[in-house]
Amino acid sequence: PDQAHAGTATPRRLKDFFPDDAGGEHLAVTVADGADLVILRRISDRQVVAWQNDQITVWNSDTEAVAISDPTRRNALLQAALLGLARLLRTVTSHAEKEEAANQQILADIREYAIGKHEAGYFCRSGLNEFLEAFDLPEYQPRLRVRYTVSGSYDVDNGDIPFVCQDVRDYLRVDLGGIDDVVDGSDTFRVDVESVEELAE
Repeated sequence: PDQAHAGTATPRRLKDFFPDDAGGEHLAVTVADGADLVILRRISDRQVVAWQNDQITVWNSDTEAVAISDPTRRNALLQAALLGLARLLRTVTSHAEKEEAANQQILADIREYAIGKHEAGYFCRSGLNEFLEAFDLPEYQPRLRVRYTVSGSYDVDNGDIPFVCQDVRDYLRVDLGGIDDVVDGSDTFRVDVESVEELAE
């Protein structure tokens, strides 16, 4: 403990050390039993949150303490608190992310189960979507597959029929660029040459 300082400084209550108002030198304190604390915040008139021995602790706000005056000791304590809080934050964040992922998986399983029951005829589409909405899940909107037939013709200045037929199969394409909501990679097509006829000049 900072005995030299403890013997000369006037003790103050923990609730009188305000992190928002005091500089960093006033946040590192020693309480009467010799414990070193870094004051984090006051959570009520009766309780103060502090960092002590690599953990968060709660103290009676009327506990008497003195500020640590030795800059080396004070800075080491503040640095240790900062690093410890960073580690704690990473741990809490990791646990929260895992818990959130688990919750999302449970909701996804619920949605998949409900959709399966709908597809098996247990309840109608509107009933399914009402259920999903109650769990704040996306509505069931199955994909639609559109089958189409395109026919047409064009003229070419080439008398080589085998070449023209192969050229059509290799390069004639369907342009779906203007169609809404097309699923990428889902389009399939086949080009069949129905006939090639000679035209009179």
